[in-house]
Amino acid sequence: YDRGERFNNKCIVSTDLPEYEIDYIRTGKFINGADSEDVETWNVHYNFALPEIMDAVNELRQFEREPDIRSNFDVYLYNDQLIYVKESCSNDDRETLFFLHVFPADAADLPADHEGPGFDNLGFKLIDRGGVHNGECFAAVNLPDYEISSIKTGQIAEGVEIWIAYHNFALPEIIDAVNELQKSGSEPDIRSNFDVYLYNDQLIYVKESCSTDDRDLPFFLHVFPADENDLPDGREESGFDNLGFDLMQKGGESDGSCYAAVDLPEYEIESIRTGQFVRGERNVWEASIEFE
Repeated sequence: YDRGERFNNKCIVSTDLPEYEIDYIRTGKFINGADSEDVETWNVHYNFALPEIMDAVNELRQFEREPDIRSNFDVYLYNDQLIYVKESCSNDDRETLFFLHVFPADAADLPADHEGPGFDNLGFKLIDRGGVHNGECFAAVNLPDYEISSIKTGQIAEGVEIWIAYHNFALPEIIDAVNELQKSGSEPDIRSNFDVYLYNDQLIYVKESCSTDDRDLPFFLHVFPADENDLPDGREESGFDNLGFDLMQKGGESDGSCYAAVDLPEYEIESIRTGQFVRGERNVWEASIEFE
C-alpha cells in the first residue's frame, strides 16, 4: 500500500520510472524465506524494444519476405539486426539460452578475447532482447559493424545444442558464380554426389534438389601440396592439408539446391580429395582431382 491502493477488489500499484533510457524491466513479488533468503512468488519481464521488433516482423510478413534462416525459430536479417520470431513458442523456447557466433570476414576485427575461437560471441536470453506477445516469441540482436562472413546461431541447454543453424553472407555470390559457370557451359571438375568446380582459386560445390544428408553431413577436403614443406605444422605425418567443413558454414541452401565455396591455399597443389562422411563410420562419397 506504499505505492497504491485496493479498489473494487483490485490492487492498483504505481511507481515512477527513472528518467534514463530503459532497456527492460523485471518485476514481481517475493517473501522472506528460510535463512533470510528472498523467495520469488512470481516475476515477469517487459522489454521496451518489443513493440518495435513486432512492427518490423509485421512489415517483413506484409511484404512476404522469406526468413534468412528457417529452424526452431525463423530468423531475418533486417536493418543490421538479426530478428528471431516463433509462433506458439513454449517455455523452453523462451527460457533456453541462445548462442550467436559471428564470424568476421577479417579475423583482425575480432575482440582480443575472442581470437582463439575465431568468432564474436553474442549469446543472449530472449527476454533480454525481446519478449513474448500473444504466445509468440520475438528477439532482435544488433550485428557488429564489421564485414561478416557467416553466422552460427541456435539454443543451448547444459552444454547441449538444442538446435543450430547457419547463415553465410557469401551465398548470393556463390550462386552467381554457379549460374555463370553453367551458362558458359563449363563442365564440373568433379561429378559425384555434388558437382565440384575449380573457379577463381576456389572449389565450388553444388547440388540440385539436395537432401537433408547432403546439407547436414560434414565434408572432408584434403589438399596435397606439390611441396610437402608447404604443409601446416602438425600435418606432416598425414601428408595433406585438412580443410574439412560443414556446408552451411561455407555456403547454404536456396530453392532446394545446396552450395558451398572453399578458398584453396596459395601454394602449388598436387591433388585434392574430397567428399562427405558419417562421423566415426564411413565415407558417403569421395572424389579426387589430380593437378598436372
